Amino acid sequence: GDPDQSMATEKLVDEEDAFWSIALSSEQRQVGFSAGDDGSDDDDDDEEGYSDRGNTAIYRLQNPLVELHLSSLPEASGVWSPVGAQIWHASAVLACLPFKFDRVNTVLEIGSGAVGLSGLTLALRMKEQSKTMIVSDVKDDGILAQLQSNVDVNTSKLSSDAISVAQVLVADLDWRETTAIDSLPPLDLIVGSELVYTDETAISCASLLRTLLARNAQVRVAIVQVFDRPGWSEFLSILSDKTIAVIQPLPTEWHDRASQMLGREALGTLSREDYGLCLIGNLGVDLDCVLLSDT
Repeated sequence: GDPDQSMATEKLVDEEDAFWSIALSSEQRQVGFSAGDDGSDDDDDDEEGYSDRGNTAIYRLQNPLVELHLSSLPEASGVWSPVGAQIWHASAVLACLPFKFDRVNTVLEIGSGAVGLSGLTLALRMKEQSKTMIVSDVKDDGILAQLQSNVDVNTSKLSSDAISVAQVLVADLDWRETTAIDSLPPLDLIVGSELVYTDETAISCASLLRTLLARNAQVRVAIVQVFDRPGWSEFLSILSDKTIAVIQPLPTEWHDRASQMLGREALGTLSREDYGLCLIGNLGVDLDCVLLSDT
């Protein structure tokens, strides 16, 4: 292998950051529990849950009661997978957030990854086909192609089953190229999970959000994030002059539902206290209306 890449990998892992020790592992990992394995005390098909079929996993959602068949990118022997190749715990938490969609017409998820669990789940909860869910990532390493495939397979199946779902679009959105957002429609809500984990991602993500916030005066941003990741403080600092950010803990029940959806060994699972929710908006924008108030 490339000695420079090997040295970089060893350096990151030696720093004992749990994110990198997982993301840089070339060892095959299986998230969730496979069919027949008791992932919970009660194996009820009506409950949210996960079962594995090789590279494709079946995620059972309770409300609405549907199955999503989602494939991750396969891991190449001796080559670490891109960070967005598989599902992370934070993306399942994002999928479980009780967003208030009654006045939301267009949602953009940034950093969707190859699987698309959170974006497709939120599209189902938006329900109306007149609404739009945009999932996005970069074309690098086959991530966007796999995301498009998962969207095509599942939206086709949902349509044939006459299940109401928002229109799902896939966008190539490189955070470093802000011109890529020129084709985006007006946005009501921007979501993401574990977006910041290095100084570079902090700068590029914050720059992207600054541009989107400037173009969408009333847009709200919701990010599920581990707040001690490298770059997080810088991310907030870059946004602080023209925006308001509210940091709040995540209720236990949201973690419980996410864990049930993914199984016992979701990538990136740390102590629940490490995760939080960051809500961001332009100065004067009400952030209390993002989530349902009775949850």
